[in-house]
Amino acid sequence: MSQSTTRELATVASRALVQDMQSEQWALTRTFAVNLLGRNNAARESQMAQTLDDSRASLLSGTAERSAVEATWQARLEEFMYADSSAETRVRNFVTASGQPLPQPASLHQQATASGNAQVNQAGRDIRHDNSRRTSFGGPLAVIAVIAVLLIVGGFGAVKIISFIGGSSSSTVITEDSSCGDYLLASTEEREHAVKSIGIAKGASGAGNPMARLNVDYSCGQQPSARVGDVIARQNY
Repeated sequence: MSQSTTRELATVASRALVQDMQSEQWALTRTFAVNLLGRNNAARESQMAQTLDDSRASLLSGTAERSAVEATWQARLEEFMYADSSAETRVRNFVTASGQPLPQPASLHQQATASGNAQVNQAGRDIRHDNSRRTSFGGPLAVIAVIAVLLIVGGFGAVKIISFIGGSSSSTVITEDSSCGDYLLASTEEREHAVKSIGIAKGASGAGNPMARLNVDYSCGQQPSARVGDVIARQNY
């Protein structure tokens, strides 16, 4: 990730963080921020929780300007992403859950030239070629040949292999008795549905908030053998 992209992402994330300091979903956001910036260290998490509380208190009391609070957290988030390359994904998830638009990547300028009857196709870089055309069926024919051999030799087992190659897979059913490890193997959509449906059934007040799924993801990552229903039930904010 480039330096400018990191800075832009940190800017958007800090804006979302400070915005939530003044909203009803602050408890959810605070939990996520503590987990994210605490880096699974109890002492650091405690320190970060206090820093967040101090920032919010200054903001609500009017002793600090919102722009100053945002700038402070932008610097913290930017430093955090530089120190931990895996943090970008979680920061992006936070921005998405908060409803803020993600920063767009810089546009790519392309230039192509052609002479005579030449044709130009652009695919991510500048290309120039003449009008000689060749058609290759090697790729598709090779795939068809492999599938035919699998069907002849492998029978039903080959069908399952072909289904896997084609990308078809059944959806994961997550219940309250599922382990956190199984929960984390499911798609984002399936995890969000599980947190909402199981949370509502268990009376978890924060289950319908997008931030709840991020907090469940984090908690399950720390205890993969735990029952996901127990983790979801704690999403009360």
